[in-house]
Amino acid sequence: MTQPQQLWTASRLGTFQWRNWDETETILFHTASGDTHVLSPPAAVVLKELEHASLPFEEIVKRVTISLGDVHDDSLADQVEQLLDDFDQLGLIEPVT
Repeated sequence: MTQPQQLWTASRLGTFQWRNWDETETILFHTASGDTHVLSPPAAVVLKELEHASLPFEEIVKRVTISLGDVHDDSLADQVEQLLDDFDQLGLIEPVT
């Protein structure tokens, strides 16, 4: 469970290399892990935002909502929470301590 005030940032290990194939698919190569990831639009927004700033959960949800032109609802918040958990497990993001 993501703590609402916990700040998140992109991993300081390695860099992200981005490729966009179309409006619905973004490819990310993480130099530290050597892994390549196919990202959905919300996932790409989360990582791009965290590359530029350390943000709390609610601000990440807000930025995803604005970027995708969606209405903020519980399902989007749940999706962002799952993305943060997944990205943390993969070593793509980390909590700010």
